[in-house]
Amino acid sequence: MTIVDDDTRGLFPSPGSVTVPEDGTETYTLVLESKPTGPVTVAASRTGDSDITVTQGASLTFTTNNWFQPQTVTLSAAADADSASGTATITHTTSGGDYGTNSVSATVTATEGDTSDDGEDSGNWSRRR
Repeated sequence: MTIVDDDTRGLFPSPGSVTVPEDGTETYTLVLESKPTGPVTVAASRTGDSDITVTQGASLTFTTNNWFQPQTVTLSAAADADSASGTATITHTTSGGDYGTNSVSATVTATEGDTSDDGEDSGNWSRRR
């Protein structure tokens, strides 16, 4: 008999999209898709508009005991002087355990509070394994 390990190594974000109002915050959670063999660190990085930042959860650690428990990430979008919505890509990358390098990223739009924007802009997650 041969046992094949078919567990998926990856990150699962929830909710599936992110909306951050200008001068406000929004949260989402990340969880590992399968039990790791050791500690897994998830590091956040941002490219794009510097007004959009990860203010909590920029580095998360999942273990063999908590890999299935969602951990919270908080995004903030600072108020600025222009009337254009800002855009940034937030990428979370794993390292450690048997996860190698997996990532999940979203393009996040900060909606302007000083325009007629309806506040419905959001980013959709994409995965890279």
